[in-house]
Parts: sequence; structure tokens; C-alpha cells
Amino acid sequence: MFRAAIVHLLIAASVIAGCESAAVTTGPGEPAGPFCTQGFEITLPHERITLERGRTFGELDQYGVPHPVRHATVAGWLLDDGDIAGAATLANELLDIAEMDEGALYFPYLFPWPSQREGFPDLEPPWYSGMAQGKALGLFARLYEVTGDTRWKESADATYQSFVRQDDERRVWHLDGDHYWIDTFSWPEPDPILNGMLYAIVGLLDYWRVTGSGEKVLREAVETIGLEGHRFMLPGGHHSYDLDGNGPAGGYYQRIVYEQMQKLGTMAPCLRKAAATFFDPPEPSLSPAESLSL
Repeated sequence: MFRAAIVHLLIAASVIAGCESAAVTTGPGEPAGPFCTQGFEITLPHERITLERGRTFGELDQYGVPHPVRHATVAGWLLDDGDIAGAATLANELLDIAEMDEGALYFPYLFPWPSQREGFPDLEPPWYSGMAQGKALGLFARLYEVTGDTRWKESADATYQSFVRQDDERRVWHLDGDHYWIDTFSWPEPDPILNGMLYAIVGLLDYWRVTGSGEKVLREAVETIGLEGHRFMLPGGHHSYDLDGNGPAGGYYQRIVYEQMQKLGTMAPCLRKAAATFFDPPEPSLSPAESLSL
């Protein structure tokens, strides 16, 4: 019965640009440089960070195969509601499509996705997403937390390996100098996307919070936001959807990132100060036809 209800749930975590444009208006401000200085102190919270924004209509079975981000997101909501069995069912559907390589677990997208962005090719299956990996990682960690079933910890541990193992065909992260970026899309050339990376950080945080593992990558990802996140910023507290300069993120994504930054900003005073500069647009009214989402 839970699946019938899920079809009508609001699906979180949109990760595709171009569905909405936002005019740059007066906002709270724009940082003049990096949010933080090199070596800034990061304090990892032991409490779970819960994100409420970023919901749009969609269906789990829209493409006829499991949808990594949607499955992991809805499973998390089911856990929030105490439906452990429903969450486990969706988690198992993710594991049914998983690929294991050298101890690392990956969750491929088995349907094509049009990029709708100049200079970026359409994605043909299988393709991969660091955002999906992060959300699956957090889901498995939370299932282990509430059930004690070591199978979920083993799945989480293997998923985490995708954040440390280099794989050109399944690239879900990359280094730019010393900066660790999590890739939302596996395009041939990396193009960091802010909301997708922040969602993955929340998944890494859940993994560390529950298991005590993965702290190195988590800290490196947070450090990258502190030292490089200002590159997304635009006048008026707006931000670009990506670093390739495809223009300001729509209000839908700005609302997502605003909440992400407020809650992740608790990890460091400089991040909290940066979060206060982000513009918080009014809640948009979107129909399914108006929003393309993963």
C-alpha cells in the first residue's frame, strides 16, 4: 500500500537545471571572497540534519526502473514516518540494480536524461550521480541505525567506497587541485552543482554519525564548500546552479540551497556567516509540467 501513496508524494532533491529561471533581485548580499579561510575549524554535528524543502511532483516508477535519487529520498521520508518496512523495500530495489566493483557499490541511472544545457551531452544509461550515491549512503546508514541489521551497514560501507575509489566510467567525485568535489552528473567534464553536492554531504554526515566512518571525505567536502563555494555566488545573494556559468539558479533551487546552507552552516562560524548571505525566495507554485526533476 505504501507504493500507491508514494506515487502522490512530493519527490525531493531536484538535480536538473533549466526548469525555471529567476531574475536577480535585491538580496541580503554577496561575499567578497571565500566563505572561510584555509584551515578553518569544522565541527561535525551528532544530530541528524533533516531537510524539508525541494519537493516537486513525480513518480517512483516514471521511467520503468528504480530511480536512485527518488527511491533514496522517499525511503528516507518513510523512515521519518516510522515505516521501516517500506523504507527497506525501496532500499532493496536500489540494491537490485546496484553494481559492485572492487568493493564499491554504485547505483546507475538506467534511463537516458537530456541535459538541456549547451556544451553538455545527453546522458545515456548507465550514468551515475554523486548526489544519488550520497542519498543512498545516508539511507543505508539510517536503516542500520534503526534496525541493527548489519546488512545495511555493509551496504553503506560499500557505497562509501564510491567516494574514495577513482573510476573514470562511474565518476561521482573529482579533485580540482586540493578541493574534493562531488559530481551530481557524470558528464565527461566535471561541472559541480551546488544543491547536489550539499545533499551528498548530508548523506556523508549520516554515515559518519551512525558508523563513525567516512570522516575524511566528509571534512574534505565541507572544506571545499568553505573555500570554493563562493564561486557559485551572484549579486543579491543569488547563486549559479553550477560552476560552468549557466546563469542563476531558479527560485526552486535557491530555496533548496538556502535551507541546506542554513543547516550545514552550523559546522563552522564562517559557513554560518556565509549562509546568512543567501537569498531566500518566496515558495514557488510549480505544477508537474513546470518542473523537471531527478
